[in-house]
Order: sequence, then C-alpha cells, then structure tokens
Amino acid sequence: MKLTLTNVSIFIRKYGPVFILFVLAFFIIYYSVKIGIIIYEARKGPEIYYNPIFGVINKPNIKSSTSSANLNFSIDTIEGKPTTSTSSANVYLIPPPETKFGYRNRLFVMAENFGFLNPTSNYKLNEKNAEFDDEMQTLKIDITNFNFSYRYFYENDNTLFEFTQSPVTKEAINETVTFLNALGKHSPEFKNAQIKSKYYYYDKDNKTLTQVYKNLDANLIEIYFIKPNLDTLPFVSDYYPDSQNYTKLVSTVDGYKIVESQMKFFDKSIENFGVYPVMTGDEAYKLLKKGEGKVLHYSPLSKKIIIKKMYLAYFDPKEYEEYLQPVYVFEGSNDFVAFIPAIIKEYLAE
Repeated sequence: MKLTLTNVSIFIRKYGPVFILFVLAFFIIYYSVKIGIIIYEARKGPEIYYNPIFGVINKPNIKSSTSSANLNFSIDTIEGKPTTSTSSANVYLIPPPETKFGYRNRLFVMAENFGFLNPTSNYKLNEKNAEFDDEMQTLKIDITNFNFSYRYFYENDNTLFEFTQSPVTKEAINETVTFLNALGKHSPEFKNAQIKSKYYYYDKDNKTLTQVYKNLDANLIEIYFIKPNLDTLPFVSDYYPDSQNYTKLVSTVDGYKIVESQMKFFDKSIENFGVYPVMTGDEAYKLLKKGEGKVLHYSPLSKKIIIKKMYLAYFDPKEYEEYLQPVYVFEGSNDFVAFIPAIIKEYLAE
C-alpha cells in the first residue's frame, strides 16, 4: 500500500483514538501506582535505624527514689495523652575512670584549696576514696577521676554568720568558677551549662537553714550546673530539678566562704554510642501506673497524681555507670517527679 496523505489520514482516524486511550491508560496506571507508593510510605513512616552495639545494658541506678506503687495516676498533658518523643535514642559509653600516676600530689593540692592546712596528716585512703577530715570540715575525693564532695561544719562556727550580707548571683558564680578552675574540676561541658542559683537564710541562733526567694533575704547561695542538652534532650539527675554538681557559699563582708561543694560528673565517649529503641509514651505510662516508676519526690497530700508533663531526658549519674542513657520524666501535681528507664525492656537487664 502506497504511503499517501490519504492513507495516513485514514490510519490516524482509525487507530488514533486507540493510541490516545493507550497513552491515557498508561499514565493513569503509572501515577496511580506512584500515588499508592507515596501513601504507603507516608503511613509506614520513615525507616527507623537501630544499632544496639552494647547489647543488653543495665538500667540507670536511680538512687534516693521510691516506687510509684500505691499511687493513682491520671494524665492532663497538652496532648491529652502520653507523649512519645522519639522511637530511638543514642546510648553513650562512659569509659571507666582509672587512677593516674601522681594522683596523691593532686589530692593534697585540692585539699589545700579547701582549707586543709596540713592535708598529709588528715589523709586516709578508703578503697578508691581519699578522705580528709578535721574538726571543722570533711572532704572526699575519688582518686580515679577527682570527683569530690566537701562540707564545712558552719553550724559549729560561731563567727562566720556574724557579719554577712546579701549574696550577688553573678559574683557567686564567678567565685565558684574560679574555685573549680583552681581544682581542675570546671568541666568543659560547664562552659555551655545552665547555671542556676538558690538562696537560703541560715539562722545561727536556731541553727536552721531556710530557702528564700530573694537575695536580699539570704546570707547563703547555692550555685549549680546542669549540663547542656545532648541530641536535643536535657539532662536530669536524682537531684532533680537541681544538680549533683553544686557549690554553696556564705556571703560575708570579707567575701564568699565555700561551705559545701560537690562535683560528680563522668565524661562520655562521643565516638562510642549505640542507637537503641525507645518504648512509647503509652508503654512508659503503663509502667508508671504498675508501680515501676522511680519517684524522686512528691507532697503526700494525696495519692491521686495528675501528670502534667512527660518527656525524654538523659540521666546524669552521680556514681559511675557504664552507659549514659535516656529516661522518661513525669512531672505532676503535688510536686510529683518520677523517672522510667526509656530503653525497651528487651535491651535492659533485670
């Protein structure tokens, strides 16, 4: 058959509609499949990556806590239900501290900074803790990492509170940072830490210490450091809402006198971490109601607790633990605060 314009025209009229229908059908099927895949992926959610390289780990050791058993809970969060922050979280290795050569010299320098005039005569070693004591003060230093706790018995000092003045927060912070630098215990993390303060009034006649809310009513101030957020999560400890890293100072006309101080922090390994699955907010709330919550404090006015807020945070240990890991934090009525380990039970040792 000759290819003429007439033949081409007849062919197009005969088969053109079929071709157009085929093309339309192809695009309808193609885009239907594509839209179906998009809807499926959206419903499925993003692929979750886990890498629990440490295997089963121990639960965080939350001291100074009681069980959430025998308490009645209801929830009144902004969402109106338990909230899930994320489906996974990093767990960081905390390398075990090791005693370093020449530690004794550093211990004695630290003791001298605290006011021990002859530290070698006040020194004794109790396992990994160096202890210094005299009639007015006591100091314990961990010889592996130089974490310490110090207490001056100011209630036995009849002259310390004779001429006090109102503390100034900025001055007290500067005094604390200078002192910690002299000890070599101002952690690099503290440079970006939240630095908070509390005011107290010590009545030397009745020997009572009372928290007050204005510096003009105070003669003693506490400065404490809360580590900056890690992976967008805040830090909490069993001193919550305060910190185990703090210093108390008496403000006198002659300057500031440190009467209590404690630094208990452990350096994590940024390079060594695993990605662990985190239980949902619903699961954590069920465990709280079952009595597995670690209650730090609440005012026992009523056993009915209304949970107002819940979120994930890293638990900052006071004593050495092998891993830095997240917990669910529950805050509620009657000054209620409780923690629940956040890693799913499959990866937590009983």
